[in-house]
Amino acid sequence: MRTLLLTIITTLLLTTGNAQTFSELLEKGKNSLKNTRNRYGNGTDFDTAINYLEQAVKLNPGDPEVHYFLGNAYDYSGDPDASKITEIKVSTIMLASREIETAIKLSPKYTGEIVTLDPYTKITAIWGTLAMSYLARGIHDSARWAFTEGKKRGGYSELSLAYRRAIFDNCAKDAILFLSGDEPCMTSWYLQEVEHYRTDICLVNTDMLQLPWYSDYISKGYPTLFSSRLVATDTTPYRTATDTTFKITIRNTGKIFKWTPTRQRPDYILRSEELFENIVNHNGFKRRMYYEKNYPNELMMGLHDYKRNDVLLYEVSTSKNDTPTKEFVASAATFSLDMVSKVNGNIDYDLSNIICMRYSLINDIWWLEQQKHMKQAKELYRKLAKAIPGGKYPYDDKYCADYMASHNDWLKD
Repeated sequence: MRTLLLTIITTLLLTTGNAQTFSELLEKGKNSLKNTRNRYGNGTDFDTAINYLEQAVKLNPGDPEVHYFLGNAYDYSGDPDASKITEIKVSTIMLASREIETAIKLSPKYTGEIVTLDPYTKITAIWGTLAMSYLARGIHDSARWAFTEGKKRGGYSELSLAYRRAIFDNCAKDAILFLSGDEPCMTSWYLQEVEHYRTDICLVNTDMLQLPWYSDYISKGYPTLFSSRLVATDTTPYRTATDTTFKITIRNTGKIFKWTPTRQRPDYILRSEELFENIVNHNGFKRRMYYEKNYPNELMMGLHDYKRNDVLLYEVSTSKNDTPTKEFVASAATFSLDMVSKVNGNIDYDLSNIICMRYSLINDIWWLEQQKHMKQAKELYRKLAKAIPGGKYPYDDKYCADYMASHNDWLKD
């Protein structure tokens, strides 16, 4: 009896010690990862975080959060800020993906702490980064393999792909589409590379314009995007800022569009800002330019004041007067919300896409109402209220909640 009691006490002490040690290692690993991510310029050594988290996994392999953080640590150790994307190793991607996939298997609806992306969307980013590494080197077959491998392992959700297709469908032929963020870009690249969907659209990730390899890559794919190859490949990170008003000749009209960019800092202009200005000025509205309604206004450098409404998108306009177009009214009348049925409730980004879609469509309904296109406004409102009800998808924006509530009578017409 005494021996049994000692055995039980010893087991409890060991179990408690291991649980505390696991918690300490997990916390140290998480903190190390977050601290290292915040100092890209001063060092990108993620070995300390990896060491803590690998030890924690051994102690508690059934915890999804430790696998999630270890996967992020492996991923960031390969290339934390996309500046060395062409040097990414497949072995690192495999390690990162394995850990994130394990987190999903252990907890399909992940509830642990998030670094930046939920596990499913992280897989999209991991394999999309590898695919982009291949594309930057002109290796398209390997890029397609990386994209499809990412989808097979849980990334590139059906809703995300359908949402991107809808956005592509509302772009004119040969358009320029400005993008921001990992998921919108990776999913858009997937569609063009794997499905060959709307390859006429020039995708410009404004977050990445600061990186020389990226501007070099897109200038090869779209030789007329920049004014010259020299501009695209110049690696100067920033220049002294000057107050500048650009005068752009509008295609086929002879009229002049004047634009004074707003910049992030008054004393110097970033390379990304300079290249964005070059794209807009050189394009001269020969190709129609778009950005999503949830795209950060500051990245448009003042052009957000010149916009024309389209479904899910804004088109860069030459006027501050948002004049109606027949294209927009027709698109709004026929827009389908069938894609909502593809939502995966386990994926945070799917739910975010649903919320973004609702916000964008409420904006469209409001605009149709203001322009007296009441038939189209009411039809789109009814489809939205049925497909994305507030009870199932709670509002995170008071404006949206109030607008939908104030128009309930439209459901009775």
